[in-house]
Amino acid sequence: MSGELIENLAVESGFVQRRSAINGSRFLDILMFNSLEGNLLSLGSLAEDFELQYGISISKQGIDERFNDRAVNFLKNVLSQQVNSFICSQQVLNTNMPFKSCFVKDSSRFGLPDAYASTYQGYGGATNTISMMSIQYEFDLL
Repeated sequence: MSGELIENLAVESGFVQRRSAINGSRFLDILMFNSLEGNLLSLGSLAEDFELQYGISISKQGIDERFNDRAVNFLKNVLSQQVNSFICSQQVLNTNMPFKSCFVKDSSRFGLPDAYASTYQGYGGATNTISMMSIQYEFDLL
């Protein structure tokens, strides 16, 4: 995906409203290509990574403020663009297929602070997590 397309998606989603050190491409880059695993990733590590990659110092608060509804919409648009591009490049939409749907499903689980246990109960067992969230995503390729 080109940098120009990423920036257009960032503007369309409202993630980028003015010129800033954190543009759409840089935000996507530090999230997607960070060397740390998700459970080790912190605002501090994102700020350090940003400075190492771009030579620009940014505060943890500056990064934290970027995690909002506009960022979610931006990331959804990027994912949608990538999925559509992949599907079109693979020519999956062939009308001679012997089936009418092809579902792709993925899920992720992560622990929450214990204070959320009354609303988001954990699973116990080996994980012994008092509060946990599960997110599942499914879409039909055809």
